[in-house]
Amino acid sequence: MFKSLSLAMILKNEEETLRGVLDSYKAIADEIILGVDDSSNDKTYEIAKEYTEQVFYFKWEDDFSKARNLVLEKCTKDWCLFPDGHEYLREGDGEKIKEIINNVPDNVKAVSLPIHFTEGESDIQSFSFPRPILFRNHVGI
Repeated sequence: MFKSLSLAMILKNEEETLRGVLDSYKAIADEIILGVDDSSNDKTYEIAKEYTEQVFYFKWEDDFSKARNLVLEKCTKDWCLFPDGHEYLREGDGEKIKEIINNVPDNVKAVSLPIHFTEGESDIQSFSFPRPILFRNHVGI
């Protein structure tokens, strides 16, 4: 049986990159759940609604875990992918993520994925680091 995937994100003022980001994930997401900070003052909410009806405002309480948990409560699929609002999925990586969730042993609860960060035009200012943004939709995580 193939496992399903929720894309979950919290967003604030992401209108410049949001379409490209969501376009990069939409082929692998069985559902998209987006939380928009109520102090966001651009078109983030309107753009998010182009991709899903499941867009929710949240009040920022200076606590990322509260904001993330509010969004995670809405996820209904087997696995959750929770990137930052400006992190694109590179071509071909969606298939790798689907392969991971469909083949990972049952005792694995989370997977760290490499995040590649590049600033500016030059790779001189780039680096990679692992971050556990892919995890089972399970009470307690």
